Amino acid sequence: MKKSLRTLIALLCLGALLVTAALAAGTYTRTLTAYYQNIKLTINGQTVEPKDVNGNVVDPYIVDGTTYLPVRAVSEALGKQVDWDGDTNTVLISDQPMTGTWKAVKISNSGFNTSLKESFPAGYTIVLNRDGTGTETIDGNPEPITWKEDNGALSIIDEGNYAWYGTITDNVMVLNIEGTFVTLTK
Repeated sequence: MKKSLRTLIALLCLGALLVTAALAAGTYTRTLTAYYQNIKLTINGQTVEPKDVNGNVVDPYIVDGTTYLPVRAVSEALGKQVDWDGDTNTVLISDQPMTGTWKAVKISNSGFNTSLKESFPAGYTIVLNRDGTGTETIDGNPEPITWKEDNGALSIIDEGNYAWYGTITDNVMVLNIEGTFVTLTK
């Protein structure tokens, strides 16, 4: 009797464990009827052709009266950054003040300003890509860089592993390059 009671309890525990694991996984399959009706997407008066991360066109569709749009295409058209966290199955949408092309508008050194034309006759730009890579272009000569941001503090590292630092607030970047402050805007 004790042996069969132990076996029954063990089987119940095993069954409960399997059911709990199946429920915790949270993945299930559902059959849907999607209607593709040549849905157009317009954001702030501009027609947007929704595309996935690889540049392929993704058509919006309707299921049970709800219109489904590609989150990446809509978010990026609104100037947002979109990332995917596969560990938590979470779409991350955030502002992307760091990414884009930044052009130098002012250079100052030790309290006095120097002309951009004197310092960089052909200009100075930084392009920051979403993947943490980018390009620093001085007088028409591009060089690869990597970058990272932590709470508004920017770190940029060039090919020679030289790092410089800056901040970004209200779409203005200020870099400290060996005591010379370079102000850039988008």
